[in-house]
Amino acid sequence: MKNTFTLFLLLISLVSQGQSSSENKTDKLGIGIIAIATTKEVLDKFIFYKDKELKTLSKNVFTNKPDKNIYPKFYKSEEKICYFVCTENTSNYFKIVVNKSDEVYIVNDTNTVFKSWDLLLSKSKGVIRPDKQNLFRSEPSDMGAIVNLVSKDENYKVLAVKGDWIKVQNEKKQKEAWIRWRWKDRLLIEVLF
Repeated sequence: MKNTFTLFLLLISLVSQGQSSSENKTDKLGIGIIAIATTKEVLDKFIFYKDKELKTLSKNVFTNKPDKNIYPKFYKSEEKICYFVCTENTSNYFKIVVNKSDEVYIVNDTNTVFKSWDLLLSKSKGVIRPDKQNLFRSEPSDMGAIVNLVSKDENYKVLAVKGDWIKVQNEKKQKEAWIRWRWKDRLLIEVLF
């Protein structure tokens, strides 16, 4: 299909736009993320659909030129990370967010892996707290006592996930505390892969 837009072109376009490592803002955080295999062979075959029956190609995605409105939530070209927010997970398809708010469907196959937010956070290399107003607490509640866990590098290991909260550890001080990782559909932390 010569007139199809593949994820390969998307990745080339992101790199050419200087987005070799980024988190893109979306209106939804969904139920998790879809990790997409990033080998050229896979990406040449990767297709987005408008319908859950996977019959109608997504017209805004499939063009001859890269579409600047299609981008993953997390993208790091050097580490081959291409993660889209997932809002629906079935045995046949995933519904994913392809930019700030638009959604399309992709085939659930061996080239796509669903990761819940709990799994993604707990298996990450850690998190960073960019918003200093997001306070560390003694328990996963806004009513918990404020805990001083701040360090120079602001890199924290994730120990547990409970709802919208994560239990983190400052490796230098060996102290633990809870912090919100999300507020509604807004990500409050930066995830390290």
